[in-house]
Amino acid sequence: MSTQRDLADPLKYSIYFVTVKLNQVIHTIPLGFTSEIYLHAYAASDVDAIACCRTWATRQNFDVARLKAVPAFEQTIANYTFPDQIINLPDTILAAELARKGIPHDRVPASRPG
Repeated sequence: MSTQRDLADPLKYSIYFVTVKLNQVIHTIPLGFTSEIYLHAYAASDVDAIACCRTWATRQNFDVARLKAVPAFEQTIANYTFPDQIINLPDTILAAELARKGIPHDRVPASRPG
């Protein structure tokens, strides 16, 4: 199991863009009815990113068909509008980013992915 210190090492971890294909149709605010969703994960490899996202999707009761992870084009957390939605992003990194943006940490939902 990785520690918070290990997770915060940008030389070991990257942000991945993960496509999740489902065996069901769900409704999401930005996409409407869909059987494909898109996530971001902070992980050491594409395999780890897939594992994090599979765990997250299972907790949402989604029936996952397959996942594909590729390194995200954007690796700078400061350029993400909603860094709290990056799965597996360490709390220390998130707190620092929210402080930089002037957003109170208590405005982040307790049910954030991760």
